[in-house]
Amino acid sequence: MKTVFQKTAMASTSPAVLRKSLLGFTLIELLIVVAIVGILAAIAVPSYQTQVREARRSDAQTALTRFALAVERYAVAQGSYLGATTAVYSTTSVDGYYTLSISNVTASTYTLTASATGTQAADTSCLSLTLDQAGNKLPTACW
Repeated sequence: MKTVFQKTAMASTSPAVLRKSLLGFTLIELLIVVAIVGILAAIAVPSYQTQVREARRSDAQTALTRFALAVERYAVAQGSYLGATTAVYSTTSVDGYYTLSISNVTASTYTLTASATGTQAADTSCLSLTLDQAGNKLPTACW
């Protein structure tokens, strides 16, 4: 004699039930998954791009600091900032996301500027970073 449990188990494993469960995903299920992946991508990609731009900004900060050290070494050797040009340091940052320049050069002052180039120029809040002989960094939000 078969118990009620055995009859139920046998009924749930009938060939019709097995065939229906082996057919795969329905179109609705696939559309829901695609929609969820699309929503996650729409949220993640802009955030990722922002993080990449901020990480690349450190390229400019490092380059400006190294440029300032080169200008200071020049001033120690020459006794003045006069004559310090981009010849004392490269005109691009190490990774190439910023162009470097020196301006307002007098005997006791200078201003270094890193201007964003290429894809980095999409960061409109920090298109250029500056550093002067006193260590003033502008814009302060970008440092």
